[in-house]
Amino acid sequence: MKRVIKEVLLAIADVKVPITLLIINALEPNLLLDTDWMRRYDMKLSFRKKNLTFKAKGQKIVTDLEFNQLWFTSPNHALEEYKVNMT
Repeated sequence: MKRVIKEVLLAIADVKVPITLLIINALEPNLLLDTDWMRRYDMKLSFRKKNLTFKAKGQKIVTDLEFNQLWFTSPNHALEEYKVNMT
């Protein structure tokens, strides 16, 4: 798998912020933000509101998010079913 690391400006809403990207081949486009970036921009992720809030250049930025179901696959992993006793 080819991997490329680039220093780029990430545009979120009307703000561009510097970020280090690790670009990999994937079936679907995804953006994963590391915890250093989240701390630097005081990022808050709200699953209930479906938005991302962060501070950059003296502004509070709020942008809507789209959530997709995550699928983790491996040739060494078979699907298994588990039952949970809630009583």
